[in-house]
Amino acid sequence: MAELFLVRSMKITEYIAHHQMQPINTASLVRPVFVPSSLAQKFTLDDDVEYFADSAKTRWAGICRKRNFFAAWKSEAITTGELNKSYSTLRSF
Repeated sequence: MAELFLVRSMKITEYIAHHQMQPINTASLVRPVFVPSSLAQKFTLDDDVEYFADSAKTRWAGICRKRNFFAAWKSEAITTGELNKSYSTLRSF
């Protein structure tokens, strides 16, 4: 009998909590130079983005509530989606 492995999906807010990511204080509508550029490029200058990073700065996330959009970055890989939806890709990201 084949075993079925189910990967639980998670929302970006669960991902941030799971990896104990902390908010990075930035002025609204400013793209700080310390945020990975491939992550910052997922947002426009009109977006009000909240950035989060883990303590080692190996995982980053940006949230734009106005567009209901997030982008998560880890080791040059990016995943994006809507804030209110769950994604199985975040579980393994």
